[in-house]
Amino acid sequence: LVDRDLRYRFVNENYQSRLGMTLKEIEGRGYGELHSEEDAELFAGAVDAVLETGKSLQTEHRSKRDNKYFLRTFSPVRNSDGRITTVTVASKDITARKRAEQSLRESEELYRAFINATSDLVYVKDERFRHLIANDPLAKYFGLKPADVIGKTDFELMPEAAARSRRISDLKAVQTKSITVTEEDLGGRIFETTNYPVALQDGRTGVGGMIREVTEKKQSFDRVRKALGATIHAMAALIETRDPYTAGHQRRVADLSRAMATEMGLTPHQIDGMRMAGIIHDVGKISVPAEILSMPRKLSKIEFSIIKTHVQSGYDILKGIEFPWPIARMVLEHHERMDGSGYPNGLTGDRLLMESRILTVADVVESMASHRPYRPSVGLNAALDEISKNMGVLYDPNVVNACLRLFNEKGYKLSDIH
Repeated sequence: LVDRDLRYRFVNENYQSRLGMTLKEIEGRGYGELHSEEDAELFAGAVDAVLETGKSLQTEHRSKRDNKYFLRTFSPVRNSDGRITTVTVASKDITARKRAEQSLRESEELYRAFINATSDLVYVKDERFRHLIANDPLAKYFGLKPADVIGKTDFELMPEAAARSRRISDLKAVQTKSITVTEEDLGGRIFETTNYPVALQDGRTGVGGMIREVTEKKQSFDRVRKALGATIHAMAALIETRDPYTAGHQRRVADLSRAMATEMGLTPHQIDGMRMAGIIHDVGKISVPAEILSMPRKLSKIEFSIIKTHVQSGYDILKGIEFPWPIARMVLEHHERMDGSGYPNGLTGDRLLMESRILTVADVVESMASHRPYRPSVGLNAALDEISKNMGVLYDPNVVNACLRLFNEKGYKLSDIH
């Protein structure tokens, strides 16, 4: 509580604690005696406004004392005759909120920069299909600025084209699932539109999506594919820097997996996925201590149990990345066995992806045929003998037969075996 001269008449215990002073030490002193000149000027201005208008006022203030933010509410106190003689000031610490707001602004700026960096038309709409977010390319498509698109539907922005290309039934369908529709606008340009459900902040379900010209789809896919490949190879290289004894292991497993998938007649898409998964199937080893990875002796049970965690770690690293293939699952399952004796989940053959079964055999063959710090190479023949003996028990028979044909009939070789 302060009077018209900004002198303290009362402060509560929280305020006393903040200043590190007692009520007796504070009462009667001027606000400017205990605070910076800049703060005192802002404080005085707020008090003067309350005294002049007779109305409460809220301001936000950043304290230089400890770099905290406060929401201050200035309220008039009237005497029995109606005159305002004192003002109450309630300060609420809003530091957490302000920092969250700053973080949100930074995230929004990053998101805005990201969605504007693409040539795709990106949007988020509410349940009535009014635009909540529109990137620059989308606004340009409508011949408007992004701010002029917000709050409007496609029907309002471009009635004829919207009537042909934005079917409400399609939009309602994406409340529960993601769908992709190929559409043609009035100018004869073909677009591929993907819509998906979006949880809005107030609990409602909206529609998110992007629009891309199909004529540029292949070119865009090639760019993304190269970037994805570079990222995957970078991840593989990172693992190999920590585990030099298995340098090249992932690459050779990837190549063998690709060859087996081809031999088995998998689709080109599946074959690409096999190669990508093989290149990073041991990415989870980033979580394993380097001294265990390069241990120059047989591993103890405890050390091996730590090694075994790499499949789960690899899955956790990859599961949030939307690959066009089930790479995270392949990584998780590549140490499972057909009879359920593998790890980490003891899955049996009928629950394992075919790609996982291929990766398993490729990993076993390459590992046995290559040198490890805790044992010398046992040789390719021993590796092929291992999968032959356990065909149908540990390993999928079709996969084993494909692998044997590659080595025994088609002259396939593992390159650069150490």
